[in-house]
Amino acid sequence: MKRDPVKKEQRKEAFRRVEKKNGRRNDILRIALIAFGFLVQLAFLVLLFLWLDSYSAWIDVAMRVIAVILMLVVFGRKMNSAFKFPWIIFIGTFPIVGAVLYLFLGNRFNKYGAYKRYQKIDSYLAQFVKQDGETLQRLGEENPDLANQARAVFSHNGLYPLYGDTEVKYFAEAKDGLEDMERELMKAKKFIFMEYYAIENKEAFRPIKDILIKKVKEGVTVRLFYDNIGSFSFIDRSFLKEMKGYGIDTRVFNPITLLTKIFMNNRDHRKIMIIDGKVGYTGGYNLANEYFGITHPYGYWKDTAVRLKGNAVNSLTLIFLENWNAIKKPHENDVPSDYLVKNEAKENQGYCVPYASTPLNSFPLAEDVYLNILKSAKKYVYISTPYLILSDDMIRELAMAAHRGVDVRLLTPGIPDKKLIYNGWTRSYYHDLIQEGVRIYEYTPGFNHAKLFVSDDLEATVGTVNLDFRSLYLHFEDGVLFMKNSAVSDVKNDLLSMMKVSKEITKDDKLARRTSRLARLIAPLL
Repeated sequence: MKRDPVKKEQRKEAFRRVEKKNGRRNDILRIALIAFGFLVQLAFLVLLFLWLDSYSAWIDVAMRVIAVILMLVVFGRKMNSAFKFPWIIFIGTFPIVGAVLYLFLGNRFNKYGAYKRYQKIDSYLAQFVKQDGETLQRLGEENPDLANQARAVFSHNGLYPLYGDTEVKYFAEAKDGLEDMERELMKAKKFIFMEYYAIENKEAFRPIKDILIKKVKEGVTVRLFYDNIGSFSFIDRSFLKEMKGYGIDTRVFNPITLLTKIFMNNRDHRKIMIIDGKVGYTGGYNLANEYFGITHPYGYWKDTAVRLKGNAVNSLTLIFLENWNAIKKPHENDVPSDYLVKNEAKENQGYCVPYASTPLNSFPLAEDVYLNILKSAKKYVYISTPYLILSDDMIRELAMAAHRGVDVRLLTPGIPDKKLIYNGWTRSYYHDLIQEGVRIYEYTPGFNHAKLFVSDDLEATVGTVNLDFRSLYLHFEDGVLFMKNSAVSDVKNDLLSMMKVSKEITKDDKLARRTSRLARLIAPLL
Protein backbone atom coordinates (compact mmCIF):
# COMPACT_ATOMS: atom_id res chain seq x y z
CA MET A 1 0.00 0.00 0.00
CA LYS A 2 1.42 3.35 -1.14
CA ARG A 3 1.61 6.22 1.26
CA ASP A 4 -0.23 9.43 0.50
CA PRO A 5 2.42 11.85 -0.92
CA VAL A 6 0.47 14.85 0.38
CA LYS A 7 0.50 13.54 3.94
CA LYS A 8 4.17 12.64 3.56
CA GLU A 9 4.99 16.23 2.60
CA GLN A 10 2.84 17.54 5.47
CA ARG A 11 4.81 15.36 7.92
CA LYS A 12 8.09 16.70 6.51
CA GLU A 13 6.87 20.27 6.87
CA ALA A 14 5.74 19.62 10.45
CA PHE A 15 9.16 18.12 11.23
CA ARG A 16 10.89 21.17 9.72
CA ARG A 17 8.77 23.48 11.88
CA VAL A 18 9.62 21.52 15.02
CA GLU A 19 13.31 21.49 14.06
CA LYS A 20 13.28 25.24 13.44
CA LYS A 21 11.46 25.88 16.71
CA ASN A 22 14.01 23.79 18.60
CA GLY A 23 16.85 25.59 16.85
CA ARG A 24 15.43 28.97 17.79
CA ARG A 25 14.94 27.80 21.41
CA ASN A 26 18.56 26.64 21.50
CA ASP A 27 19.76 30.00 20.14
CA ILE A 28 17.73 31.90 22.75
CA LEU A 29 19.22 29.67 25.43
CA ARG A 30 22.70 30.32 24.03
CA ILE A 31 22.13 34.11 24.16
CA ALA A 32 20.86 33.83 27.73
CA LEU A 33 23.91 31.78 28.77
CA ILE A 34 26.27 34.27 27.14
CA ALA A 35 24.57 37.20 28.88
CA PHE A 36 24.70 35.32 32.17
CA GLY A 37 28.36 34.44 31.62
CA PHE A 38 29.21 38.07 30.88
CA LEU A 39 27.49 39.25 34.06
CA VAL A 40 29.22 36.56 36.11
CA GLN A 41 32.64 37.58 34.77
CA LEU A 42 31.88 41.24 35.40
CA ALA A 43 30.50 40.61 38.90
CA PHE A 44 33.53 38.48 39.79
CA LEU A 45 35.96 41.23 38.79
CA VAL A 46 34.00 43.93 40.64
CA LEU A 47 33.71 41.83 43.80
CA LEU A 48 37.39 40.89 43.61
CA PHE A 49 38.47 44.51 43.46
CA LEU A 50 36.01 45.52 46.18
CA TRP A 51 37.40 42.76 48.43
CA LEU A 52 40.96 43.87 47.75
CA ASP A 53 39.93 47.46 48.42
CA SER A 54 38.51 46.55 51.84
CA TYR A 55 41.47 44.31 52.69
CA SER A 56 44.00 47.09 53.04
CA ALA A 57 44.05 50.88 53.22
CA TRP A 58 47.05 50.85 50.89
CA ILE A 59 45.12 48.88 48.28
CA ASP A 60 42.25 51.33 48.62
CA VAL A 61 44.65 54.21 47.93
CA ALA A 62 46.18 52.30 45.01
CA MET A 63 42.76 51.67 43.46
CA ARG A 64 41.85 55.33 43.68
CA VAL A 65 45.18 56.31 42.14
CA ILE A 66 44.48 53.86 39.31
CA ALA A 67 41.05 55.45 38.86
CA VAL A 68 42.63 58.91 38.58
CA ILE A 69 45.17 57.61 36.08
CA LEU A 70 42.39 56.03 34.04
CA MET A 71 40.48 59.31 33.99
CA LEU A 72 43.57 61.06 32.66
CA VAL A 73 44.05 58.29 30.08
CA VAL A 74 40.44 58.65 28.93
CA PHE A 75 40.77 62.44 28.76
CA GLY A 76 43.90 62.13 26.62
CA ARG A 77 42.48 59.58 24.19
CA LYS A 78 41.86 60.56 20.60
CA MET A 79 38.10 60.12 20.67
CA ASN A 80 34.88 62.11 20.66
CA SER A 81 34.25 64.03 23.89
CA ALA A 82 30.79 62.46 24.11
CA PHE A 83 32.58 59.17 24.91
CA LYS A 84 35.18 60.68 27.21
CA PHE A 85 33.10 62.52 29.76
CA PRO A 86 30.59 59.76 30.65
CA TRP A 87 33.53 57.47 31.43
CA ILE A 88 35.35 60.17 33.40
CA ILE A 89 32.21 60.94 35.45
CA PHE A 90 31.49 57.26 36.03
CA ILE A 91 35.06 56.41 37.08
CA GLY A 92 35.26 59.51 39.28
CA THR A 93 31.95 58.76 41.02
CA PHE A 94 32.46 54.99 41.42
CA PRO A 95 36.25 54.51 41.26
CA ILE A 96 36.40 50.74 41.60
CA VAL A 97 33.32 49.71 39.63
CA GLY A 98 33.99 52.41 37.02
CA ALA A 99 37.62 51.37 36.58
CA VAL A 100 36.70 47.70 36.18
CA LEU A 101 33.97 48.47 33.65
CA TYR A 102 36.27 50.72 31.64
CA LEU A 103 39.03 48.12 31.54
CA PHE A 104 36.44 45.53 30.54
CA LEU A 105 34.41 47.56 28.02
CA GLY A 106 35.92 50.90 27.14
CA ASN A 107 39.59 50.13 26.75
CA ARG A 108 40.67 50.11 23.12
CA PHE A 109 43.48 47.64 23.83
CA ASN A 110 40.82 44.95 24.26
CA LYS A 111 40.37 45.17 20.49
CA TYR A 112 44.06 45.33 19.62
CA GLY A 113 44.08 41.90 17.97
CA ALA A 114 41.15 42.79 15.74
CA TYR A 115 42.72 46.17 14.96
CA LYS A 116 45.99 44.58 13.79
CA ARG A 117 44.13 41.99 11.71
CA TYR A 118 42.08 44.64 9.91
CA GLN A 119 45.11 46.88 9.45
CA LYS A 120 46.95 44.04 7.74
CA ILE A 121 43.99 43.21 5.51
CA ASP A 122 43.39 46.85 4.51
CA SER A 123 47.07 47.33 3.65
CA TYR A 124 46.90 44.23 1.45
CA LEU A 125 43.69 45.33 -0.29
CA ALA A 126 44.90 48.90 -0.85
CA GLN A 127 47.52 47.76 -3.36
CA PHE A 128 44.75 46.68 -5.72
CA VAL A 129 43.17 50.14 -6.04
CA LYS A 130 44.47 53.60 -6.83
CA GLN A 131 43.09 57.10 -7.31
CA ASP A 132 42.88 58.28 -10.91
CA GLY A 133 44.60 61.67 -10.78
CA GLU A 134 42.87 62.97 -13.89
CA THR A 135 39.41 62.36 -12.41
CA LEU A 136 40.31 64.10 -9.17
CA GLN A 137 41.87 67.03 -11.02
CA ARG A 138 38.79 67.44 -13.21
CA LEU A 139 36.49 67.59 -10.19
CA GLY A 140 38.87 70.02 -8.50
CA GLU A 141 38.57 72.39 -11.45
CA GLU A 142 34.77 72.11 -11.35
CA ASN A 143 34.33 72.33 -7.57
CA PRO A 144 37.31 72.46 -5.17
CA ASP A 145 35.13 71.72 -2.09
CA LEU A 146 33.84 68.45 -3.55
CA ALA A 147 37.34 67.44 -4.63
CA ASN A 148 38.63 68.07 -1.11
CA GLN A 149 35.91 65.82 0.29
CA ALA A 150 36.92 63.07 -2.11
CA ARG A 151 40.58 63.45 -1.06
CA ALA A 152 39.60 63.21 2.61
CA VAL A 153 37.72 59.95 2.05
CA PHE A 154 40.52 58.38 -0.01
CA SER A 155 43.20 59.38 2.49
CA HIS A 156 41.39 57.40 5.19
CA ASN A 157 43.00 54.10 4.14
CA GLY A 158 43.47 54.27 0.38
CA LEU A 159 40.54 51.95 -0.41
CA TYR A 160 37.93 54.51 -1.47
CA PRO A 161 38.96 56.52 -4.57
CA LEU A 162 36.83 58.96 -6.55
CA TYR A 163 35.25 57.60 -9.74
CA GLY A 164 33.98 59.64 -12.68
CA ASP A 165 32.79 56.82 -14.93
CA THR A 166 30.08 55.05 -12.93
CA GLU A 167 26.30 55.24 -13.29
CA VAL A 168 24.46 55.88 -10.01
CA LYS A 169 20.77 55.04 -9.77
CA TYR A 170 18.69 55.93 -6.70
CA PHE A 171 15.76 53.80 -5.55
CA ALA A 172 13.26 55.75 -3.47
CA GLU A 173 11.44 52.55 -2.47
CA ALA A 174 12.99 49.37 -1.11
CA LYS A 175 10.74 47.11 -3.17
CA ASP A 176 11.94 48.74 -6.40
CA GLY A 177 15.53 48.15 -5.37
CA LEU A 178 14.77 44.52 -4.52
CA GLU A 179 13.13 43.89 -7.89
CA ASP A 180 16.11 45.43 -9.67
CA MET A 181 18.47 43.23 -7.66
CA GLU A 182 16.59 40.12 -8.75
CA ARG A 183 16.82 41.12 -12.43
CA GLU A 184 20.55 41.77 -12.21
CA LEU A 185 21.20 38.57 -10.24
CA MET A 186 19.71 36.56 -13.08
CA LYS A 187 22.47 37.93 -15.35
CA ALA A 188 25.34 36.80 -13.08
CA LYS A 189 28.06 34.82 -14.86
CA LYS A 190 31.06 34.75 -12.50
CA PHE A 191 30.39 35.72 -8.87
CA ILE A 192 27.84 37.12 -6.43
CA PHE A 193 28.88 38.66 -3.11
CA MET A 194 26.27 39.55 -0.48
CA GLU A 195 26.86 41.12 2.94
CA TYR A 196 23.81 41.98 5.08
CA TYR A 197 23.19 42.85 8.69
CA ALA A 198 19.93 40.89 8.73
CA ILE A 199 18.45 38.16 6.55
CA GLU A 200 15.03 36.60 7.06
CA ASN A 201 14.42 33.31 5.31
CA LYS A 202 10.92 34.23 4.18
CA GLU A 203 9.00 35.81 1.28
CA ALA A 204 11.30 38.75 0.53
CA PHE A 205 14.48 36.66 0.50
CA ARG A 206 13.14 33.50 -1.18
CA PRO A 207 13.26 34.76 -4.80
CA ILE A 208 16.88 35.79 -4.22
CA LYS A 209 17.65 32.43 -2.60
CA ASP A 210 16.16 30.59 -5.58
CA ILE A 211 18.32 32.64 -7.95
CA LEU A 212 21.44 31.99 -5.85
CA ILE A 213 20.79 28.23 -5.90
CA LYS A 214 20.30 28.36 -9.67
CA LYS A 215 23.50 30.34 -10.18
CA VAL A 216 25.58 27.96 -8.04
CA LYS A 217 24.44 25.12 -10.29
CA GLU A 218 25.60 27.18 -13.28
CA GLY A 219 29.07 27.46 -11.78
CA VAL A 220 28.78 31.00 -10.38
CA THR A 221 30.73 31.63 -7.14
CA VAL A 222 28.22 32.77 -4.48
CA ARG A 223 29.26 34.17 -1.12
CA LEU A 224 26.74 35.11 1.55
CA PHE A 225 27.72 36.98 4.70
CA TYR A 226 25.43 38.06 7.56
CA ASP A 227 25.72 39.42 11.07
CA ASN A 228 24.98 37.01 13.90
CA ILE A 229 23.14 39.51 16.12
CA GLY A 230 21.40 41.36 13.27
CA SER A 231 19.88 38.15 11.91
CA PHE A 232 19.20 36.53 15.28
CA SER A 233 15.50 37.40 15.40
CA PHE A 234 14.98 36.19 11.81
CA ILE A 235 16.98 32.98 11.31
CA ASP A 236 18.66 30.26 13.34
CA ARG A 237 21.81 28.22 12.77
CA SER A 238 19.99 25.83 10.46
CA PHE A 239 20.02 28.60 7.83
CA LEU A 240 23.81 28.43 7.67
CA LYS A 241 23.66 24.68 7.19
CA GLU A 242 20.96 25.04 4.53
CA MET A 243 22.94 27.61 2.50
CA LYS A 244 26.09 25.53 2.62
CA GLY A 245 24.07 22.52 1.53
CA TYR A 246 23.14 24.38 -1.65
CA GLY A 247 26.82 25.14 -2.31
CA ILE A 248 26.58 28.78 -1.20
CA ASP A 249 29.75 29.79 0.65
CA THR A 250 28.32 31.32 3.83
CA ARG A 251 29.97 33.03 6.79
CA VAL A 252 28.62 34.62 9.95
CA PHE A 253 30.14 37.88 11.16
CA ASN A 254 31.46 37.89 14.71
CA PRO A 255 29.36 35.02 16.09
CA ILE A 256 28.48 35.26 19.76
CA THR A 257 30.19 32.70 21.98
CA LEU A 258 30.17 31.66 25.62
CA LEU A 259 33.69 33.06 25.94
CA THR A 260 33.00 36.78 26.26
CA LYS A 261 34.71 38.91 23.63
CA ILE A 262 34.72 42.71 23.80
CA PHE A 263 34.66 42.79 20.00
CA MET A 264 31.16 41.29 20.10
CA ASN A 265 29.75 44.78 20.70
CA ASN A 266 30.87 45.80 17.20
CA ARG A 267 28.44 44.54 14.59
CA ASP A 268 28.47 44.41 10.78
CA HIS A 269 25.67 46.81 9.81
CA ARG A 270 26.64 46.92 6.12
CA LYS A 271 24.26 46.03 3.28
CA ILE A 272 26.12 45.20 0.06
CA MET A 273 25.41 43.15 -3.06
CA ILE A 274 27.97 42.79 -5.88
CA ILE A 275 27.35 41.00 -9.17
CA ASP A 276 30.33 40.09 -11.40
CA GLY A 277 32.13 43.27 -10.34
CA LYS A 278 29.89 45.17 -12.74
CA VAL A 279 26.83 45.96 -10.64
CA GLY A 280 26.71 46.86 -6.95
CA TYR A 281 24.01 47.85 -4.44
CA THR A 282 23.91 49.36 -1.00
CA GLY A 283 21.32 51.20 1.08
CA GLY A 284 19.24 51.05 4.21
CA TYR A 285 17.25 47.86 3.83
CA ASN A 286 18.01 44.34 4.99
CA LEU A 287 16.64 41.23 3.30
CA ALA A 288 13.64 40.79 5.61
CA ASN A 289 9.89 41.10 5.07
CA GLU A 290 9.25 44.27 7.06
CA TYR A 291 11.62 46.29 4.88
CA PHE A 292 9.47 45.69 1.80
CA GLY A 293 5.99 46.12 3.23
CA ILE A 294 5.20 42.39 3.35
CA THR A 295 4.60 42.85 7.05
CA HIS A 296 3.64 46.19 8.65
CA PRO A 297 4.83 46.30 12.27
CA TYR A 298 5.41 50.08 12.24
CA GLY A 299 3.11 51.50 9.61
CA TYR A 300 4.59 52.20 6.18
CA TRP A 301 8.29 51.28 6.09
CA LYS A 302 10.30 53.83 4.11
CA ASP A 303 13.70 52.69 2.86
CA THR A 304 16.06 53.47 -0.01
CA ALA A 305 19.08 52.20 -1.94
CA VAL A 306 21.53 53.02 -4.72
CA ARG A 307 22.82 50.91 -7.60
CA LEU A 308 26.25 51.38 -9.14
CA LYS A 309 27.23 50.26 -12.64
CA GLY A 310 30.86 50.82 -13.49
CA ASN A 311 34.32 50.80 -11.98
CA ALA A 312 33.16 52.12 -8.58
CA VAL A 313 31.76 48.64 -7.95
CA ASN A 314 35.37 47.56 -7.36
CA SER A 315 35.41 49.58 -4.13
CA LEU A 316 32.31 47.74 -2.91
CA THR A 317 34.10 44.48 -3.73
CA LEU A 318 37.08 45.48 -1.58
CA ILE A 319 34.75 46.56 1.23
CA PHE A 320 33.12 43.12 1.11
CA LEU A 321 36.47 41.30 1.07
CA GLU A 322 37.64 43.29 4.11
CA ASN A 323 35.10 41.72 6.47
CA TRP A 324 34.91 38.41 4.61
CA ASN A 325 38.62 37.79 5.07
CA ALA A 326 38.79 39.28 8.57
CA ILE A 327 36.26 36.93 10.09
CA LYS A 328 37.99 33.80 8.74
CA LYS A 329 41.31 33.15 7.05
CA PRO A 330 40.95 33.66 3.30
CA HIS A 331 41.21 30.81 0.84
CA GLU A 332 44.67 30.26 -0.63
CA ASN A 333 43.58 31.45 -4.06
CA ASP A 334 41.37 34.29 -2.78
CA VAL A 335 43.17 37.12 -4.61
CA PRO A 336 41.22 40.41 -4.83
CA SER A 337 42.31 40.98 -8.43
CA ASP A 338 40.27 37.90 -9.40
CA TYR A 339 37.13 39.90 -8.58
CA LEU A 340 38.11 43.40 -9.72
CA VAL A 341 36.79 44.30 -13.15
CA LYS A 342 37.80 46.96 -15.66
CA ASN A 343 34.38 48.18 -16.74
CA GLU A 344 33.67 50.19 -19.84
CA ALA A 345 33.84 53.89 -18.96
CA LYS A 346 30.51 55.71 -18.89
CA GLU A 347 30.73 59.37 -19.84
CA ASN A 348 28.91 62.28 -18.14
CA GLN A 349 27.91 60.22 -15.11
CA GLY A 350 29.09 62.68 -12.47
CA TYR A 351 31.25 61.41 -9.63
CA CYS A 352 30.94 58.90 -6.79
CA VAL A 353 32.94 57.52 -3.85
CA PRO A 354 31.86 54.25 -2.22
CA TYR A 355 33.19 54.21 1.36
CA ALA A 356 33.03 52.22 4.57
CA SER A 357 33.73 52.84 8.24
CA THR A 358 35.06 50.60 10.98
CA PRO A 359 35.04 51.03 14.79
CA LEU A 360 38.68 49.97 14.91
CA ASN A 361 39.99 53.23 13.42
CA SER A 362 40.43 56.43 15.41
CA PHE A 363 38.82 58.55 12.68
CA PRO A 364 35.06 57.93 12.24
CA LEU A 365 34.92 58.18 8.43
CA ALA A 366 31.13 57.96 8.14
CA GLU A 367 30.68 60.86 10.54
CA ASP A 368 33.38 62.84 8.72
CA VAL A 369 31.47 62.44 5.45
CA TYR A 370 28.34 63.87 7.10
CA LEU A 371 30.25 66.69 8.81
CA ASN A 372 31.99 67.69 5.57
CA ILE A 373 28.64 67.95 3.79
CA LEU A 374 27.38 70.25 6.53
CA LYS A 375 30.58 72.33 6.53
CA SER A 376 30.49 72.98 2.79
CA ALA A 377 26.72 73.57 2.45
CA LYS A 378 25.71 77.00 1.15
CA LYS A 379 21.99 76.71 0.37
CA TYR A 380 20.43 73.64 1.96
CA VAL A 381 21.07 70.29 3.66
CA TYR A 382 18.23 67.76 3.93
CA ILE A 383 18.79 64.76 6.21
CA SER A 384 16.89 61.54 6.88
CA THR A 385 17.69 59.21 9.79
CA PRO A 386 15.70 56.59 11.74
CA TYR A 387 17.60 57.28 14.97
CA LEU A 388 18.94 60.54 16.37
CA ILE A 389 21.65 60.41 19.04
CA LEU A 390 24.06 63.21 18.23
CA SER A 391 27.64 63.99 19.17
CA ASP A 392 28.62 67.53 20.14
CA ASP A 393 30.46 67.85 16.81
CA MET A 394 27.31 67.03 14.84
CA ILE A 395 25.11 69.36 16.91
CA ARG A 396 27.58 72.20 16.42
CA GLU A 397 27.83 71.71 12.64
CA LEU A 398 24.05 71.51 12.27
CA ALA A 399 23.70 74.73 14.26
CA MET A 400 26.52 76.52 12.41
CA ALA A 401 25.02 75.64 9.03
CA ALA A 402 21.64 77.01 10.14
CA HIS A 403 23.32 80.17 11.48
CA ARG A 404 24.94 80.74 8.05
CA GLY A 405 21.47 80.81 6.53
CA VAL A 406 21.56 77.26 5.20
CA ASP A 407 18.15 75.59 5.08
CA VAL A 408 18.80 72.60 7.38
CA ARG A 409 16.01 70.04 7.64
CA LEU A 410 16.02 66.77 9.53
CA LEU A 411 13.50 63.97 8.97
CA THR A 412 12.85 61.29 11.63
CA PRO A 413 10.19 58.53 11.93
CA GLY A 414 6.59 59.19 12.87
CA ILE A 415 6.13 55.63 14.12
CA PRO A 416 9.29 54.27 15.82
CA ASP A 417 10.49 50.70 15.88
CA LYS A 418 12.26 51.28 19.21
CA LYS A 419 10.10 53.49 21.42
CA LEU A 420 12.67 53.78 24.21
CA ILE A 421 15.29 55.25 21.87
CA TYR A 422 12.70 57.40 20.11
CA ASN A 423 11.22 58.96 23.25
CA GLY A 424 14.36 58.90 25.39
CA TRP A 425 16.89 60.16 22.85
CA THR A 426 15.63 61.15 19.38
CA ARG A 427 12.99 63.62 20.56
CA SER A 428 15.26 64.98 23.29
CA TYR A 429 17.31 66.79 20.60
CA TYR A 430 14.36 68.61 19.01
CA HIS A 431 14.37 71.57 21.42
CA ASP A 432 18.04 72.47 21.02
CA LEU A 433 18.08 71.99 17.25
CA ILE A 434 14.92 74.02 16.62
CA GLN A 435 16.27 76.82 18.80
CA GLU A 436 19.33 76.93 16.53
CA GLY A 437 17.22 77.16 13.37
CA VAL A 438 17.11 73.51 12.28
CA ARG A 439 13.72 72.34 10.97
CA ILE A 440 12.50 68.96 12.26
CA TYR A 441 9.96 66.68 10.53
CA GLU A 442 8.38 63.41 11.65
CA TYR A 443 7.37 61.03 8.85
CA THR A 444 3.73 60.38 9.76
CA PRO A 445 2.97 57.40 7.44
CA GLY A 446 5.21 55.14 9.48
CA PHE A 447 8.83 54.22 10.12
CA ASN A 448 11.43 56.17 8.18
CA HIS A 449 14.49 53.91 7.95
CA ALA A 450 16.28 55.82 5.15
CA LYS A 451 19.78 57.19 5.83
CA LEU A 452 20.19 60.18 3.50
CA PHE A 453 22.10 63.46 3.21
CA VAL A 454 21.68 65.81 0.23
CA SER A 455 23.04 69.32 -0.22
CA ASP A 456 22.93 72.23 -2.71
CA ASP A 457 21.91 70.05 -5.71
CA LEU A 458 25.59 69.01 -5.78
CA GLU A 459 26.12 66.03 -3.50
CA ALA A 460 24.32 63.31 -1.61
CA THR A 461 25.09 60.14 0.30
CA VAL A 462 22.99 56.99 0.68
CA GLY A 463 23.98 54.02 2.81
CA THR A 464 23.64 52.24 6.12
CA VAL A 465 24.81 54.96 8.53
CA ASN A 466 22.33 56.25 11.12
CA LEU A 467 22.87 59.48 13.03
CA ASP A 468 23.60 57.68 16.29
CA PHE A 469 26.65 56.58 18.25
CA ARG A 470 26.40 52.91 17.35
CA SER A 471 26.47 53.59 13.60
CA LEU A 472 29.05 56.34 13.73
CA TYR A 473 31.47 54.76 16.23
CA LEU A 474 30.68 51.11 17.01
CA HIS A 475 29.45 49.41 13.83
CA PHE A 476 30.94 48.47 10.48
CA GLU A 477 29.02 50.65 8.00
CA ASP A 478 29.09 51.68 4.35
CA GLY A 479 27.68 54.25 1.94
CA VAL A 480 28.11 55.97 -1.41
CA LEU A 481 28.90 59.68 -1.71
CA PHE A 482 27.87 60.92 -5.16
CA MET A 483 28.27 64.33 -6.72
CA LYS A 484 27.05 66.31 -9.73
CA ASN A 485 24.77 63.65 -11.20
CA SER A 486 21.03 63.11 -11.63
CA ALA A 487 20.79 60.85 -8.56
CA VAL A 488 21.43 63.89 -6.34
CA SER A 489 18.19 65.51 -7.57
CA ASP A 490 16.37 62.20 -7.13
CA VAL A 491 17.36 62.10 -3.43
CA LYS A 492 16.34 65.73 -2.95
CA ASN A 493 12.94 65.24 -4.59
CA ASP A 494 12.31 62.10 -2.56
CA LEU A 495 13.04 63.92 0.71
CA LEU A 496 10.80 66.83 -0.27
CA SER A 497 7.97 64.41 -1.06
CA MET A 498 8.48 62.76 2.34
CA MET A 499 8.29 66.12 4.08
CA LYS A 500 4.94 66.82 2.43
CA VAL A 501 3.41 63.89 4.33
CA SER A 502 5.33 64.63 7.52
CA LYS A 503 4.57 66.76 10.53
CA GLU A 504 6.92 69.67 11.17
CA ILE A 505 7.79 70.09 14.84
CA THR A 506 7.79 73.77 15.79
CA LYS A 507 9.18 75.47 18.88
CA ASP A 508 5.63 75.72 20.28
CA ASP A 509 5.08 71.97 20.01
CA LYS A 510 5.23 70.02 23.29
CA LEU A 511 7.79 67.68 21.72
CA ALA A 512 10.13 70.63 21.24
CA ARG A 513 10.28 71.15 25.01
CA ARG A 514 11.29 67.60 25.85
CA THR A 515 14.89 67.09 26.92
CA SER A 516 16.77 64.29 28.64
CA ARG A 517 20.26 65.24 29.74
CA LEU A 518 20.79 61.94 31.56
CA ALA A 519 19.85 59.94 28.45
CA ARG A 520 22.36 61.91 26.40
CA LEU A 521 25.06 61.35 29.01
CA ILE A 522 24.77 57.56 28.99
CA ALA A 523 24.10 57.18 25.24
CA PRO A 524 27.79 56.61 24.31
CA LEU A 525 28.07 53.83 26.90
CA LEU A 526 25.21 51.76 25.47
